[in-house]
Amino acid sequence: MALKPTNLTEATPDAKELARIDGGREVANANQNMEVGGAYGDLDDIPVRPPLLGLSYAQGKLSEFPKGSFVLGDTDMLVKAGQPLTITVLAFAVYWKEYLPYDPNRQSPARRFLKKEEVIEAGGTIGWTKRKGGLPDLAPTFKMAMVANVLVRKPDDVMCEQFGLELGGKMWAAARWSIDKQAAASVLPVLNSDRKLALAATGIQSGVYELKSAAQQSSGGITYFVPKVRLVTRHPEAVLTKINEMLGGNAGKLDINGDEEANG
Repeated sequence: MALKPTNLTEATPDAKELARIDGGREVANANQNMEVGGAYGDLDDIPVRPPLLGLSYAQGKLSEFPKGSFVLGDTDMLVKAGQPLTITVLAFAVYWKEYLPYDPNRQSPARRFLKKEEVIEAGGTIGWTKRKGGLPDLAPTFKMAMVANVLVRKPDDVMCEQFGLELGGKMWAAARWSIDKQAAASVLPVLNSDRKLALAATGIQSGVYELKSAAQQSSGGITYFVPKVRLVTRHPEAVLTKINEMLGGNAGKLDINGDEEANG
């Protein structure tokens, strides 16, 4: 530490010398005033990881919750099967996800591509493949999936600390929503139509959706749940401005190869 003498018995730090480090390079003094609760430093490259919005099934990490219920993260049940949840889709990405038969010893994850041309180039298929000689047709090896950044409005009877964003007098939570298979087939046609028609002028982020699960039955008689979305209203301009101010560029950052667990 460099000292600047003021008298024979006392020495005080020289601010200019304290700012000189790394072989003479001048840097800003790190001993600046910081408010309690503030966040400082180079934070831009640190990812923001909101909790996952999931739908409970008979298996998987959400199996402890009632089937058909929506869960935030791994711990907080929001609504039961058939009950409505209010969400806003900030941004969504559609991609092709490899459909792999269950194998507990599998080491490599399912491949994911944004474009069907990439699927074909990688040797995958997106439609049924007919075979000769009376052999059964082969199912597609890739199916559409979706990852989205969403806002979830707090249900009145739910106690959960993730709901920290105030919009229009209600509390909301940011979440990731990842779906594939039947779930993606149920949701994507609605979102794609709305972004091109009903929300063409204001953007998908302006829509307020009702989200709930609906029971369906497979050809084998197995009951399963899929998400259903319905556009119910739009956010006013003041709320859209506040969403942009609070979330900024993070609202549009989507990673199809992230740690999202698709369900559907």
